[in-house]
Amino acid sequence: MVKIKYIPNKDLELDKIPNPDNESFDFESEPSKSELGLQRFALIIDGYNVTGGWEACSKCDSQVLSEKEKATLTQMRCVLFLIQRHVRSAYNDSHQEPRTKAVIRLIREKIKKGELE
Repeated sequence: MVKIKYIPNKDLELDKIPNPDNESFDFESEPSKSELGLQRFALIIDGYNVTGGWEACSKCDSQVLSEKEKATLTQMRCVLFLIQRHVRSAYNDSHQEPRTKAVIRLIREKIKKGELE
């Protein structure tokens, strides 16, 4: 098992975050040398610990998707973490792909704007 290092928002680099608009984007694929890869990127935050548990992390999910403008980068990252945990336990990510791409796009926008809260 690979130990994943948690990365704070201020240390995120846009060019290392998976780009859902690339043709090679794949939830399950191994990352290129320049990107973290989606699975690994989703796990560089511990959404349960950051939010205070599964229930609180789940609340971020509905807020991020319904109130995108008000959602913080941390909340968005916690949602991606939650999606990854769901996919891992369900062994099926096909219905999560559009949602995953939407959240990654939101995360990338926040970082581009320098909104790192």
